Amino acid sequence: IDGSSAPGDGVCIAGDTVELETHDVVIRHMRFRRGATWVGDRNDSIGGNPIEDDDNKDRRFNAGYRARLNINTSFTGFDRLRIRLQYGDIAAVNMVTGSDMSRLSYQGNTNGQVVLNRLEYRFPIDHKTELFATPIGGNLANFGDALNPHLGNGSDGTISRFGVRNPIYRQGRGAGFGITHKLGSSVTLGLGYLADDANEIDKGLFGGSYGAIAQITYKPNPQFGIGVNYIKSFNRLDTNTGSDRANDPFNDTSNAIVADAFGVQSSVQISPNVYLGGWAGLTRAQAMDLPGNPTANIFNWAATLSLVDISGKDSLAGIIIGQPPKVTHNQFTANGASFSDPDTSLHLEAFYRIPVTEDIATTLGMLVITNPDHNAANGPTYVGVIRTLVKF
Repeated sequence: IDGSSAPGDGVCIAGDTVELETHDVVIRHMRFRRGATWVGDRNDSIGGNPIEDDDNKDRRFNAGYRARLNINTSFTGFDRLRIRLQYGDIAAVNMVTGSDMSRLSYQGNTNGQVVLNRLEYRFPIDHKTELFATPIGGNLANFGDALNPHLGNGSDGTISRFGVRNPIYRQGRGAGFGITHKLGSSVTLGLGYLADDANEIDKGLFGGSYGAIAQITYKPNPQFGIGVNYIKSFNRLDTNTGSDRANDPFNDTSNAIVADAFGVQSSVQISPNVYLGGWAGLTRAQAMDLPGNPTANIFNWAATLSLVDISGKDSLAGIIIGQPPKVTHNQFTANGASFSDPDTSLHLEAFYRIPVTEDIATTLGMLVITNPDHNAANGPTYVGVIRTLVKF
């Protein structure tokens, strides 16, 4: 598709999403712009689903890279300023499979630019209380322990985005502030607020989409922890981990989605090398600008197993089984039927990290999604990964 053959500066398509149902397409000199400006969705306005390639049987192979430079600075010895620069090009697997459920934990493309990925500052005001501020790259897990040790790092832990942490933590990101306070030797309270559109003059911190969290974490010893949290969000429902309907249960008809999410997560060390964990998250979303203010319930869960140092120092085996976010009940209807997910997908993941040297490790991983997008009409998705991490 070559827009340069048109008069002027090419072709601009505006007003809706352009869907391509094919394979092996090259697009040049085309511009795509949304007609609506719903702040809850910042995706490009071009998309589509892959169809089977008779020659390749819908198989794809891709190689990519990502580089991160973390600069940590302290002014007092107790505070920390972190600056993260990132550069990379790792293909969006979910764009090939057609479902966010297969999205990797480390994919992304900086379009040939070195970008400022994170800027944050945390500092204590006494021995129990710490304040946190970020203008770029904040996430709600900054204010509450996600309790997913060993697996929760997208660089050297899980291979999937879903496996990093309870997806409800992703209902807030961007710029904001927060506080953590120790209520005793075992209990920590975390409060935080993040806004997507803080850099836009007409919205700022409090005029656009946002997510706010309150979490209580109980950790009596290093071997056990449990946390419960509540998240309030506005137009921040899309976690890029579940079904299309879980990302937008009102079929792109609402510009004012208020959500209340409740989560619980836990981890326990049952032996020196074995950790069990898991989480559950329930979200109640409501469209405030639709007739009757319809509501939708979205649920996800996961159980995790990690085997640490089983074949040598820094080796790690991980297993994650769960259900990505699913619309279990919906008052909103489309074509006379409830806009709920018809079936259930399972997330089945296993990986093994092999230390090569003290600073180099290679991870072999396999991800299987059954009934992708919670639809039994879709065949299973298989994603195999070889990931090498080099630290310096």
